[in-house]
Amino acid sequence: MKHLIILFSILLLAGCNSEVNNLDEELQPPKREFTKNIERVFSNEFEQNLISSAESFYPPRDSVLNAAESWFRDLIPDTNYWFYDSFDGIRIPYAITIDAINYYSDFIDTLNAGLKSIIYKAVFKYKAEITYYTSYTFEGVDPLTEIPLPIISFEDVYVVEMNLSWDHYCGMECGLYIKHKRIVVLNSQGELLQIFYDGKIPVAVS
Repeated sequence: MKHLIILFSILLLAGCNSEVNNLDEELQPPKREFTKNIERVFSNEFEQNLISSAESFYPPRDSVLNAAESWFRDLIPDTNYWFYDSFDGIRIPYAITIDAINYYSDFIDTLNAGLKSIIYKAVFKYKAEITYYTSYTFEGVDPLTEIPLPIISFEDVYVVEMNLSWDHYCGMECGLYIKHKRIVVLNSQGELLQIFYDGKIPVAVS
């Protein structure tokens, strides 16, 4: 009986220590991690300038207003209007522009600088790549409706493909994932011909 009492005491003590350790782990603040990666792929200065041009184009303001909920429309600025909604205070992009890129990049910087926020993990990625085509055919699907978009062909063009994503997490009931794309078609002189994928996007939240 004495040995059983000692064994029970050891098991009880181990269980208590385990509970204390688990409690300590739960009370520890989550590790804060904020990262970003911005990449522009080009072969020469002319192509670099074309990427900059692609990032400078803004959609018609009316199209952004039409995408926004009525209560949000007053928040759409008169210029540099690239977003149509927000979640957890984070703007949702209608179009990938230089202001959109700078917005998410600067947000990561302020989080890394110690901004008080419930967000403790965030990742921002942006990549733009330019390619020259003697013949290019656009075939795509609307990311929101999944309806095929009109097929359009071009000759002797530069195509800038832009991909942007934002992912943040602040707990089991607080998170946001955004992924957007933009394709800009320019002629051989660098003049704008067509922009694809500007518009509302599906957004994953928790």
